Amino acid sequence: MELIHTEYIDINTTELKKILIEIRQEVINKCRNMGDPRVKFGTGSKITNLYKFYNLADRKEPILVELFSKIKEVINNKWDSTKKLHMHAWVNIHKKGENLGWHGHNRYEKEPCVHGYFCIEAEPSQTIYVFSGKDHLVEVNNKNNYLVISFCENRFLHKVTRWERDDCERITVGFNMVPLTPDREIPDPD
Repeated sequence: MELIHTEYIDINTTELKKILIEIRQEVINKCRNMGDPRVKFGTGSKITNLYKFYNLADRKEPILVELFSKIKEVINNKWDSTKKLHMHAWVNIHKKGENLGWHGHNRYEKEPCVHGYFCIEAEPSQTIYVFSGKDHLVEVNNKNNYLVISFCENRFLHKVTRWERDDCERITVGFNMVPLTPDREIPDPD
């Protein structure tokens, strides 16, 4: 199985960007009203820090339904899983000077997962991966309208380079797909 798969997805990113910016404000306001300290904590993307508090894959906006339908189709063609899968998705929005540091996504040691992201406004940036058991980094040059997926059974960490453009924000939709487990209906999104 390939470590990383990229594929073009034909979708209206202008409409998608508009909806995601609205959702960002909605989620930040909701969490601020709950008194969640992560709204004020640290530097970087507030909406990324709040990923556990919402799931874009459960939203009913037609453009999001279309996006996740296309993502699931690509994954189903690449990953042979007979198990029922759950998707948790969030938006990453970064201003000039912000980035995502090294992190991983697979807490499920017994069950593999798929992690990925869809690039809406991501040029020029790179995502850099280091896979367990490999002695080299894998660099992905992010391209708008491209889906990037990696299969977590390969155990990896990754980071995103610093966003240097000041004419727009970097916008991607990140997601994990994990098999539902017998002891829990829906697993934590980590």
